[in-house]
Amino acid sequence: MARLYFEFATADLARNQLMNQRTIPGFEPSADSYAVAVRVLEHGVTTLASLGVSDREDFDIWVALLGGLVDQQLANDPGGDRFGRLLDRTVDMWADAIGIPKEEAPTSRKSGRRK
Repeated sequence: MARLYFEFATADLARNQLMNQRTIPGFEPSADSYAVAVRVLEHGVTTLASLGVSDREDFDIWVALLGGLVDQQLANDPGGDRFGRLLDRTVDMWADAIGIPKEEAPTSRKSGRRK
């Protein structure tokens, strides 16, 4: 899930800015557009809840970690993989911090690490 989001978000800077940043001063999304964003976030909450993540603050940290890696990738190594390479390690640290056992977490076939 983290890898899919990271790759989607870093594939198009303008799209990422539109979806995840307030690049245009004073811009406010329409209620309909914002409702889509809320549904996407709630889907993430539900998905992580299926792994035992019930604390909304843990989800908020997840969002901040992924968003931070995306922002760093786009700002400092566009088109590269400097921050993408840190994704598995970041997810592992987050999962360890909130107590998701390694044997319960899905793993990446490529690295053997949790996703």
